[in-house]
Amino acid sequence: VTCAGTASAEKSFTVSGTGLSGNLVVTAPTGFELSLTLGTGYAASIPPLVQSGGTVSTTTIYVRMASTATGSPSGNIACGSSGATTQNVAVSGTVNAIPSTPTITPGGPTIFCAEGSVTLTSNSALGNQWYLNGNPIGGETGQSFIATASGVYTVTVTSIGCTSTPSAGVPVTVNPIPGTPTITPGGLTTFCNGGSVTLTSGSALGNQWYLNGNPIGGETG
Repeated sequence: VTCAGTASAEKSFTVSGTGLSGNLVVTAPTGFELSLTLGTGYAASIPPLVQSGGTVSTTTIYVRMASTATGSPSGNIACGSSGATTQNVAVSGTVNAIPSTPTITPGGPTIFCAEGSVTLTSNSALGNQWYLNGNPIGGETGQSFIATASGVYTVTVTSIGCTSTPSAGVPVTVNPIPGTPTITPGGLTTFCNGGSVTLTSGSALGNQWYLNGNPIGGETG
């Protein structure tokens, strides 16, 4: 069993021959490939095994489903030599489809202040794994994820052992809450009707002035 576009795990078998008049030729059926070396050198057939005095010594042959295989390939690996009866080794396998690339839908603004959050939802109901900056988030395999930290969020979907490519990233920005400002009066705060006092915030920018808990329109200096 393998996933589409990926060669399967390797299996092996051995061949040998005696009383041969020609070299031993080993050929794979469609969807499979062979090699004389574990992990490398795979092709539809291996170089002929040269007989010496009519004998081919015991040789290990590795077989796997090719990365180009589809569906449920099956067939026989043919082991033959001129003047000899061809021997077959039956092989079969299954290629599972890779899930479609998922998409993420934010449930609200993705820029917010600390202590806020946004719910991110995958379009796949099952098989999700959420990531932050390319790293899997432990235990977060549900359809939705509540993001509370800055970074780029992605999700993959796994089905029958095959994993999709990651979704497009959704950047989330969490802005810190400014420190509590201070007010410095420029004089006495008790005075006669018609008088005034200048109040100055400890912050040069971003102010909003209030009177009795109500915002004072336009007073943002």
